[in-house]
Amino acid sequence: MADIFVTLGHISGHLGKYAEAIEAYSRALDIRIHTVGPEDDSVAELNRSIGETYFFRFDNFRDAVPYLEEAYRIQSKLRPNDHETGKIAVGLAICYISVGRYDDGLRLLLPAAA
Repeated sequence: MADIFVTLGHISGHLGKYAEAIEAYSRALDIRIHTVGPEDDSVAELNRSIGETYFFRFDNFRDAVPYLEEAYRIQSKLRPNDHETGKIAVGLAICYISVGRYDDGLRLLLPAAA
């Protein structure tokens, strides 16, 4: 059932219906959390999809932050050195900086630059 909502989210996003995409992703997220648990890859990916839709499509950094934080938390635990984990960290850092949380943004970016 969650896969249907994920697909609806992707289609809605491609059609420019971003609010509908977020709604579909959110329904899929609820289903996934209840079926596979909160620490699964698919839960991280759905959090990322919601966060990135807020970030890229609405320039709504504040609403993107909790979703990207959760995606990063899960992904860091499952794959700490993965390229996708780094991409989530960069997006989250941009959101942090955009809402004035400069120290949090630097905390994510500085280890990657080392």
